[in-house]
Amino acid sequence: MNEPTNVYASANLPDGELRMIPIENLHESPWNPRQYYPEGAMRELIDSMRVSGYREWLPLMVRPAPDGFGYEIGAGHRRRRAAEAVGIEILPCVVRPLSDAQFLDVLNFDNTGREDVHPLHEAAGWRAWMEKTGHGVIDIAYRIG
Repeated sequence: MNEPTNVYASANLPDGELRMIPIENLHESPWNPRQYYPEGAMRELIDSMRVSGYREWLPLMVRPAPDGFGYEIGAGHRRRRAAEAVGIEILPCVVRPLSDAQFLDVLNFDNTGREDVHPLHEAAGWRAWMEKTGHGVIDIAYRIG
């Protein structure tokens, strides 16, 4: 069996800067493997935000959008949707200057194990990660066990 190549680990991401960003400047990533958000779980999160507001200790992780307009969400798509539903206008975000490979790493590895991600959507995320990074299935297996 081949030895896995050296791949990004979350600890190797560049430092970020905490910023309060208007929600209209936060864009969902087209590379996000999660394409379905169960209605019941979303309703629970929305109801929680209506009662308690946004938990500021759970910032979204974003990068400057590649097109130069706003920020692309790497982690926190569901929280952003819920915040928008209850009318929250500004969200805490950790802004990191991430390459495409690092960004895909966040989307796929840091979000691994999230509930209700359809297996085909997860597979599409892994495929995009492999195509963009040049890594393979052995690397994925090494990272997620």
